[in-house]
Amino acid sequence: MYNVGDKWTWRDSEGSLRGYISELKPGNGKTLSIIIKWENGRMIQYNDYMIKEETRLSYDKEFYRNQKLESLGI
Repeated sequence: MYNVGDKWTWRDSEGSLRGYISELKPGNGKTLSIIIKWENGRMIQYNDYMIKEETRLSYDKEFYRNQKLESLGI
């Protein structure tokens, strides 16, 4: 499930870019429109199926891991 504020990362041969879900909107029929605001200021709308199929786009596990380590004082 997707939530507003979830962190995402885009990785390709040129590097990586971080962003977060800024808005969720019901799409047509069964789809969900997910708007990600990237650190470069761009906002891009994806559908839930696009996120599942896009190999360069992933949940930002590194951010959440670092956040957890920091909260533990490590």
